[in-house]
Amino acid sequence: EVVERALEMLQFDERFASTQVERRYAPEPCFAWIQPYAMQQVLVNLLINALDATRDVPTPRLTVVTGRRDDGCFAQVIDNGYGIARNDLSRIFEPFFTTKPVGKGTGLGLSISYSLVRRQGGQIDVESEPGRGATFTIRLPSQPANLPISGTPE
Repeated sequence: EVVERALEMLQFDERFASTQVERRYAPEPCFAWIQPYAMQQVLVNLLINALDATRDVPTPRLTVVTGRRDDGCFAQVIDNGYGIARNDLSRIFEPFFTTKPVGKGTGLGLSISYSLVRRQGGQIDVESEPGRGATFTIRLPSQPANLPISGTPE
């Protein structure tokens, strides 16, 4: 639900309209204590970065994957864009670090996303190879199925 809301927020972005978007959601839900609007913001940041990265690709593609792995839930945003240089990977979540041209980004989106995910007990990682796109993975600890997926424990 949070992923779909993030995707809906981008429906009026002209780049989104010309991008092939594949949704690969787990058949069974994974339950986690989250702040839904915070996670939606993280996903929007990742999706906007993916749209930026695929801007000059002949057939831009985004894939959004959700599922369960080990003791947690995960969501991935995968693009077929220009990728991230190896030297930049270690700095990608630093505040004010950006590879975008002046005036096109503040370098805060990934830093804020990192903080939001960490505050919810999760982690966010990136894998990339220049010229082959990037995969951002958000991992959150799962909860028993009888607990709600958002809110605060009673």
